[in-house]
Amino acid sequence: MGVVSMSEDPEKNPELAAQLVEQAKAQNHAWRVSVVRGFEAQLQHYQLSGHGRLEPSLLENESYRALGMELPGTLEAIKAKSTTKINLSPELMELLQLGLQAKQESTAKAAR
Repeated sequence: MGVVSMSEDPEKNPELAAQLVEQAKAQNHAWRVSVVRGFEAQLQHYQLSGHGRLEPSLLENESYRALGMELPGTLEAIKAKSTTKINLSPELMELLQLGLQAKQESTAKAAR
């Protein structure tokens, strides 16, 4: 979304046209992020004080969708917020897998 305006024919300078389109996309993305952050600040203010808005406006809804974000309060957003993602080194993953394998083997032996 957005408008790109050039003083010359875009076909005469496609590199400049492409650069301006990318710049417009980056500006639109930054603007949508600020819209979402503004709503989330209002939502947090409501949660702390009881004053403010709980429902996003149409613009805020569209900004969430354009950014590929879940709307606050949806089941997916609540799950995403409550899920912690961590990255483990390959060495640590190998140790965890060996420990799990050893536990499974001892449980299997105990069951026999």
